[in-house]
Amino acid sequence: KICLIAACLIVLPVISFAQDLNADIEQDYGVYLADLFVIAPHRRRGIGRALIAAVARQCRAEGGRWMFWSVLKRNRGARRFYRTIAPELKDIVVCAAFGEGFDSLAGEGE
Repeated sequence: KICLIAACLIVLPVISFAQDLNADIEQDYGVYLADLFVIAPHRRRGIGRALIAAVARQCRAEGGRWMFWSVLKRNRGARRFYRTIAPELKDIVVCAAFGEGFDSLAGEGE
């Protein structure tokens, strides 16, 4: 069912399984949802929630116990949607390397 929905103009979520190195979380295996996008005309129909729930089910089936995702602060609609699923964490800072900073980091030790 999810694949059929996903084939209807939906970009499938990109996920990455990881072991947790953070002592604050007792469960040590989970998933980071890297991207979820539902095309505007198909929003507010439960598709995004169904995709996230499917990722959570698959994660749990493989022994995972947590999920993380991020969203741009300025994306108020997405933030409202995500808050219906889980709270925003106030004590986490997301870091990113891209462009020249990424190239510089990747070039270290060459």
